[in-house]
Amino acid sequence: MDKKKWAILHTTEHVFARSLQELGLDIHVRKADTAREDNVGEVFIKEIIPIDKLLEAERGTNGRITEGLDVSESVFPGLDAARGAFPKLRFNEDRLPDIEKSGNEIRVVRIGDFDFSACKQAHAANTGEATVFIITDVSYLKGETKITFEVGNEALKELMDLEDSLVSLGMKYNFKPRQISKHYESLRDSLDDSRKCQRELFSLILDSGKKIVDVGSVRMADFYGVMEDFLKRNPSRTLFVISESQVFIAKGQESSYDVIGLGGELEKVGFKGKIQEESINGRNTPDVTKRLEEIVNG
Repeated sequence: MDKKKWAILHTTEHVFARSLQELGLDIHVRKADTAREDNVGEVFIKEIIPIDKLLEAERGTNGRITEGLDVSESVFPGLDAARGAFPKLRFNEDRLPDIEKSGNEIRVVRIGDFDFSACKQAHAANTGEATVFIITDVSYLKGETKITFEVGNEALKELMDLEDSLVSLGMKYNFKPRQISKHYESLRDSLDDSRKCQRELFSLILDSGKKIVDVGSVRMADFYGVMEDFLKRNPSRTLFVISESQVFIAKGQESSYDVIGLGGELEKVGFKGKIQEESINGRNTPDVTKRLEEIVNG
């Protein structure tokens, strides 16, 4: 149980939250979990924060760490007194009613002249104890932003591992690590173009009247939209499509093909999957392919 590391994580979370506010964002921290056994911090913000703002706040947080701001504490008899001393005071609004009803003193944690927060948790003596701050994961759920972060040696190791991965990728695929975003966009565009060509070719094959279409090792899911469009244009037809691992059969609204009966015949040779009146979808085997060809080609 590394209480010192927890204190450093929590102090850095204060700096990060203030860094987001300094960008002009109106944020409200619902929860900060900085006392985990794995020495990783999590912060839950009630608003959706764009990734570019999070990265900008990450840079701002590291700037404050580099400055080595001293952390101090002050105690006030109530919220009004605390806000009078620190007009930019941050506090958790959800806990405010309890603070007001309890009449307890309020402890304010001051980080240089940068952040002033009402908080009961333990803190580091100086922001420099964090060494470095990095965001390791961001997720969005139910209108909230969840940020996972690390500091200190764990963060440095994460950065070195990331650098090793980027350099290895750059050497393997001939691009500079700093250009990974452009390289990724180029690959994605090429992949999108390739998939578009595949769908167009698949559509032509369907229109050619081929009884059973074999897509080989290509993911059949890439063609579901094309098949749906084909059946809308040809409502009296039934499609028979197979891949190395999958059988997919679907009939148009006006087709009278006995799909249930076909499914029963395929089950006799080992087919396993979902058989419905309108469609069949399941696992393919050489025996299933052979039997399907015998039935369809008659």
